[in-house]
Amino acid sequence: MLICVLHRYDFEQGVKFQLESDIASMKKDIEMASEIRIDLDAKYSSLKSEQEFISKTQEEELSSLQTKLGTTAMDTSVSMIEVDTVKSFDIATALNSMRMEYEKSVQQHREEADAYYKLKMEEIQTQTAKSSEAISSAKVEITSARKELQALSLELQSLVSVNMSLEQSIAEAQAQVSVGVSESQAQIASLTAAIESAKADLHKQILAYQELLDVKLALDVEISTYRNLLDGDDFKLPEFTEASYTFTAESGGTIEVKQIITEHVETSVISDADGSESS
Repeated sequence: MLICVLHRYDFEQGVKFQLESDIASMKKDIEMASEIRIDLDAKYSSLKSEQEFISKTQEEELSSLQTKLGTTAMDTSVSMIEVDTVKSFDIATALNSMRMEYEKSVQQHREEADAYYKLKMEEIQTQTAKSSEAISSAKVEITSARKELQALSLELQSLVSVNMSLEQSIAEAQAQVSVGVSESQAQIASLTAAIESAKADLHKQILAYQELLDVKLALDVEISTYRNLLDGDDFKLPEFTEASYTFTAESGGTIEVKQIITEHVETSVISDADGSESS
């Protein structure tokens, strides 16, 4: 589970970095759009100033020409006045026509500039609105990602604490098991030594018991022999045989004890008294 949380944490970090990168890119686009807007405003102001200057210059030139034409007409004769009036009228008409064409051209350029400015402003506003919406959405996503990241961080810290606690418990259990094993091994070694000592003592006791049995049997035989000799009766020589007894210890070892057993054999022995009578 800890690995899944770490993978999810890395994924959320990647999403956060991607959103921050997108926001930085959008900010650059907004700054660029602002610069374009400022440039268009400057161009618009320049064109407007140029138009006003041209209109003012044109009006001054027309006023000057009209003044000059009026002075010349008053100084000529009556016959020349008619001709000059016609010429002055033609020149004024031409100038008016030129002024109208120029104003029309200026108006057309102004309208084109206004249309271009409005179009660019609409594009900038649209792009700004989209960028603002994207930024708002990105902020919401970042906020959500931060909350989820905080939750994951808390969960990760909790899991790390649990993991540390479990590792500590395992270490304590291993230490206890190690101590228990050492104590058990010591007890086993002590019991083994006690068993070996008991086996050695038992072996000594059995050997002592065997020696006592041998002495007892020898004494019994000797006593029986002397008794028969004293009684003057025939007696049978005892024949000694050995019998083995095997004792099995709990540790698996064996101790063998040999015991001498007497058996009467059908062998007649004449006592010393009988021998003297036959002679």
